[in-house]
Amino acid sequence: MAANIKTNETEPRTVAQLEKLLAEKEEQLARLQETAVPKPAGQEDKPASAYREDADALKRRVTIRLPISGSNKEPLFVRFGDETFTIRRGTDVSIPYYVWLHLQECQQADDALSLRMNDLTGSFANGMELYRL
Repeated sequence: MAANIKTNETEPRTVAQLEKLLAEKEEQLARLQETAVPKPAGQEDKPASAYREDADALKRRVTIRLPISGSNKEPLFVRFGDETFTIRRGTDVSIPYYVWLHLQECQQADDALSLRMNDLTGSFANGMELYRL
């Protein structure tokens, strides 16, 4: 007795069947595009020149001054892609805007990490109080 075994393979189709299926899918696509929600004003696809302007805006120079604190007296070393920057503390330094954005993201990550560490330290201390005799 031969059992009917189903496989993932589809039945062979003729060229006419495939062309009919393609036409149906193109009609479905056209209907979907007609009912698609239009983009709000100002969010249309940007031309290539707009991306160049965005890149130029990211490359503009900004001036920052890193504070000198008790433990942070050494210059800050920043590597962004293939570029490296050494930023002296306590003096005005001109850096690209995208590097400044990177420094801001790193500072936010450090702040979030210190908050999480404080939470964990506090919960550990509270747990230790429960087990003291």
